[in-house]
Amino acid sequence: MNLAVDGLINEFQCPTKPCDPVYLAGLQWASANITEFSTPPSPTIASLNSTTFGYIEMSYYIQEKGGRYPNVVFTPDDFAKIFYYNVSDGYPAYSETTLLDIGKMREFFEYGRNGTFSDI
Repeated sequence: MNLAVDGLINEFQCPTKPCDPVYLAGLQWASANITEFSTPPSPTIASLNSTTFGYIEMSYYIQEKGGRYPNVVFTPDDFAKIFYYNVSDGYPAYSETTLLDIGKMREFFEYGRNGTFSDI
């Protein structure tokens, strides 16, 4: 393995070698660290890719809302729980936490509508 890849693994605290793509997706979603430390640096992947729009990363959304959600923090583990699916076949797997389940998605939006984030 070359030094650049080893450096990337250490920088992003990847739990596996090579970095698991789901972990990297979660890291970007939770903190935008991948694009923040890219060349050129960017607070969101949306500014680097013309096919994306809106608030792709939770960290960017929270930052852009200017303190509206001061105690809300997301981690790559949260991403893995919220978007849990069977990697081998690509289908959602049953989980108490996944938003890929339509019932859980409805619940999530209801909590958001009511502002009861602590129930999530």
